[in-house]
Amino acid sequence: KGATRETKLVGPNITISNITVKYSSNTGITVNSPGGNMNIILIHSTCWLGTLVYPAMSLKGDETTKLSNATVSYFGNAGVVTNRVGVVERTLVHHGGLIGLDTAGLYTGGQHANGTVWRYNWVHSVTEKCARGDDQTANLTM
Repeated sequence: KGATRETKLVGPNITISNITVKYSSNTGITVNSPGGNMNIILIHSTCWLGTLVYPAMSLKGDETTKLSNATVSYFGNAGVVTNRVGVVERTLVHHGGLIGLDTAGLYTGGQHANGTVWRYNWVHSVTEKCARGDDQTANLTM
């Protein structure tokens, strides 16, 4: 009923493929799925409040959670924010941090980054940092 601030999927082993999310002033999509698999995702023109609270894509799960073949573009603050995720790979992130400060194309922080692997990603045209492990990040592989 009415407007929502984000598209949110929650539950174990969620698989999503071939989706597009466009023109959201808040979060593009949030997926909280231990064992989840996200593939071929397009997110465009999101996060126009410019705050880290509403990233273009927020991904939470466990060491088996995977994002691949995504494109995240034209966002206000952070592009892909990971929290307890196994792998983010073959993802294009561009034209980000267009409104906010202290931004990153790929972002994680603290103990939640432990064991995360970011590989074969292309991040460009982000106003501040392309990839950032923030606040006591350990065991993040890029």
